[in-house]
Amino acid sequence: MAAKRRSQRQRTPRKPLGGRAGEVPTAITVRLAPDLRRHLNFLRGVLKRPVNKLITEAVEGFVQKQNQELRADLKDLLTQIENYNRQDPKFDKAFQQWEEAEAGFGHADPAEGVRVRTKAVKRPATPIQPATPIKIKEAQSLVRQLLNR
Repeated sequence: MAAKRRSQRQRTPRKPLGGRAGEVPTAITVRLAPDLRRHLNFLRGVLKRPVNKLITEAVEGFVQKQNQELRADLKDLLTQIENYNRQDPKFDKAFQQWEEAEAGFGHADPAEGVRVRTKAVKRPATPIQPATPIKIKEAQSLVRQLLNR
C-alpha cells in the first residue's frame, strides 16, 4: 500500500516555482558567508520554510527593488532629455560645442594628415594585362602561401 501512495505522489505534477507556467527552475551555486548561512538556517527553523524558498524570496525582492530604482532613474533621465530638447530642439548648442572641441584637438591629431597638391596622373585607356594570365585559383593559392610564411 505504501508503494502505491509513493507512485501516486510521483505522478502529480509539481507547480512551477515562480516564473511562467511550464518553466523549470534552474539550480545555481551561490557562495554565502558563514554568518549569513547561520542566519538562514536560524530563519529556516523559526519560519519552518526551506532555505531555498527564503533565498528565492530575497532575490525576488532585490530584483523588484532594483527594477523600481532603475525605472525611476530612467524617468529622471528622460525628463532631463525632454527639458534639454525644449531648450535646444535642433541640438545647435551641442553641435557647436562638439565642433569647438574637435577644432581644439585638430592640430595634434595624427589622423588629420597634411594637405598635398599633386598633378593628375594619366592612366592608360585600357587596363594593363599581365604578361602571363594567372587563373584565380592559382592566385589564391599564391596568396595563401605568402600569408602562411
